[in-house]
Amino acid sequence: MMEYGKIYDSLNKDEPWNSPHNAKILNYKLPEFFCPRDTNKDDLSTSYIAIIGPGTAWREDGPVKLSDLPDGGKLTIMAVEVVDSGVHCAEPRDITVDEALEGLKTGKGLRISTVHNNRINILFANAAVCPLPARMPISLWKKLLAGEVKDIDNIEEQIDKSASDIVDISVYAPPYEPGKWKIILGAIVWLLSVGLLFHRALKSRPKPVKIEIAKDPVG
Repeated sequence: MMEYGKIYDSLNKDEPWNSPHNAKILNYKLPEFFCPRDTNKDDLSTSYIAIIGPGTAWREDGPVKLSDLPDGGKLTIMAVEVVDSGVHCAEPRDITVDEALEGLKTGKGLRISTVHNNRINILFANAAVCPLPARMPISLWKKLLAGEVKDIDNIEEQIDKSASDIVDISVYAPPYEPGKWKIILGAIVWLLSVGLLFHRALKSRPKPVKIEIAKDPVG
């Protein structure tokens, strides 16, 4: 379906995905499995990992029909971004809901993460890719993974910014934000500008005329 039928047909389905025969065929970087922003990726590990478990599109008790998912799959997560996953795109390795929540708490291991500042792309079962905030409470992530969030489009309004379990899953440092230094530097520039104008005004002011008074009386 992704126009890689020749590669799929040449695989030996009776062997492990990384058997000598299959590994030779799969030694190819399929661009659809890699985040274009992850420019540091030089191996064949995918940027996207499936989430499995209760409430997801991948259940441990068997396959799920799209018609069985709430709201036509709009609320059900299928795959998430994972930076430096170390997982080949053909490797049958996923993240369970419990592992995902644990990774959010510890920030270690195979975990939900993104190279994008402030945003992470999530694939839902209805084939929609939704950018969600990278800073969210773990409690909200738990609801998302369980398919309990009813309005994905207004997810930012559901974030409790005072929550103690907020995590930022952007793995690279956000761009520099001057903050208070911007105000301080602006004040310094303003003072220098005012001082320069004041100095020029003093220099351009006409000099007073010096009048000498004769000491001898006028006869």
